[in-house]
Amino acid sequence: MGILQIQQVRNRLESVFFPLLDLHDISSHPESSLTNFKLTRALTAFVMMKRSQLSAEEAAQCITDGTGDNGLDGIALVPEENKIILVQSKWSETGKGSAELAEMIKFRDGVNDLLSLRWHKFNEKIRAREKEILDVLMQPDIKIDIVFAHMGTGALAGQVKDTMEEFVTDQNDSVSDALNFTYLAQTHIHRMLVEEQQAGEIDLTVSLSDWGSIEGPPPRPFMDTSEASTPLTG
Repeated sequence: MGILQIQQVRNRLESVFFPLLDLHDISSHPESSLTNFKLTRALTAFVMMKRSQLSAEEAAQCITDGTGDNGLDGIALVPEENKIILVQSKWSETGKGSAELAEMIKFRDGVNDLLSLRWHKFNEKIRAREKEILDVLMQPDIKIDIVFAHMGTGALAGQVKDTMEEFVTDQNDSVSDALNFTYLAQTHIHRMLVEEQQAGEIDLTVSLSDWGSIEGPPPRPFMDTSEASTPLTG
């Protein structure tokens, strides 16, 4: 994918999520590295927003990236669906590469520590949410959405993919499919941006005042809107 698509994603992240990010823990970093931190956190929030019903503001509050995050950049909860979304993100300015083995192992181990309730292995951002996370984790029909998002276009190496997929298979016994793993490369991330725009372009309001059928042959249903009585065909 070309540099234009990368800039389109970046523009969306900067305009929507940058103003919402909590950066107090990295404020002392030089501007060169600060930008990458911000883009990674914004990408995490974007992914959580798109895979849930959270608003941009709510998704930004779910970012856990920082020292001691144990591989979990974001934890989003959807209590009404008994669902938890665990995200690791990597921004790539060039659009090259894919998740590396060490990164996937760290992510896998972080997920395992969370499921094992090893709270001492996580930073304050995660420990402060222990109760609300635990409430969802203890639901028998929980769904755990594990997502690695990478702005590179490179294919995910088999060994890297197997690292997480074998863990997921091991955790899901014969009567459970609680865990699901998804790898989002640049193409998938940009597609979410396109779909978001297309959805926003649909704005149709119809006032239905009556409905019935028209004598045939063949008989046809009709609906009466505030604009006209329109037969339904097809």
